[in-house]
Amino acid sequence: MRIASPRPRAVASSPPVRPTRAPLAAPADAVAPADAAVVDPIDPADAPLPEAPIPGAPALASTDPVPTPPGDANGGRRSPVLVGLAGALAGALLVGTVLTTQHVRGAQEADAATGATAAPAATAGPADGAPNGSGVLGAWQQWSHSRSFDPTFAAAAADPRGVLLVGDSIASGIRTPLMASTTALKRPLSWDHWNGRPTHGTADAVVALASAGRAPRHLVVVSGANDVFEPAAFAPQVDRLLRAVGPDTTVVWVVPYVARRATRDADVANTDRLDAVLTDAAATHPHLRLVDWTAHLRALPEAQRAALVPDGVHPSPAGAAELTRLVTGALR
Repeated sequence: MRIASPRPRAVASSPPVRPTRAPLAAPADAVAPADAAVVDPIDPADAPLPEAPIPGAPALASTDPVPTPPGDANGGRRSPVLVGLAGALAGALLVGTVLTTQHVRGAQEADAATGATAAPAATAGPADGAPNGSGVLGAWQQWSHSRSFDPTFAAAAADPRGVLLVGDSIASGIRTPLMASTTALKRPLSWDHWNGRPTHGTADAVVALASAGRAPRHLVVVSGANDVFEPAAFAPQVDRLLRAVGPDTTVVWVVPYVARRATRDADVANTDRLDAVLTDAAATHPHLRLVDWTAHLRALPEAQRAALVPDGVHPSPAGAAELTRLVTGALR
């Protein structure tokens, strides 16, 4: 099912519901919304601390709010270890630090702990050898991560109308407005979002929560923006996530929108590939609803679109409110 919107004349217009797509990562010059609940690329000093992980649940990685290098699409605050690198990359627009052997080993250890499929190693392009141009995903495990406390996960899972928000920094950006919306509807919300996380990591989180009985009957997935770096690896992770929750769980997936100034053409082409994967998945999984954030933004005049996603990836406060409106509509 796709949730798309007709060419809106104003941000407040109400788009119809149908299958949709999802967002992406932000450049180093992106400005994080002052009231956003998530840490975006720059370095907000008031970024919230993450909640604790589920007691006894397999650890996916550190939940400490370790800062993000300025070149990352889903950035966070700089870590002391990365200060020197941060200065060198301060002007970079692409997300793109090369994955190190140590980073790959850490990802494999996390996979072994959760029983998840090993993540594909970062390369200069997608696994199928097609042209990329969007860059290379960096060591996202070092960036800010926030999860609900176990009682929050339990409450959302126990309520037939409970909702889980999972994804990357764009998910973190809509958490506060989405929580206000679900609270007004008396629907408990739990969350697990990690800046810079690709869908492989998001699927790992969902698999772990489902195995622990902490996955509610409604799931909002904001993941895919960081898969523009290797679109060929996206489809199997979408399938793995959908199989983990099963057909009785309503999955609302936001189609990623990525169009950074420095890599616009490549980002658009790679985002279209991700969109096609989600469209195909929605055709074979009736419980999957797509919120077509990409189509919604592309239908807007350039000035209005820029006001909603200033860096071409992360929503501004107004953009977060608009995306939350679309997601809330899809949950009903």
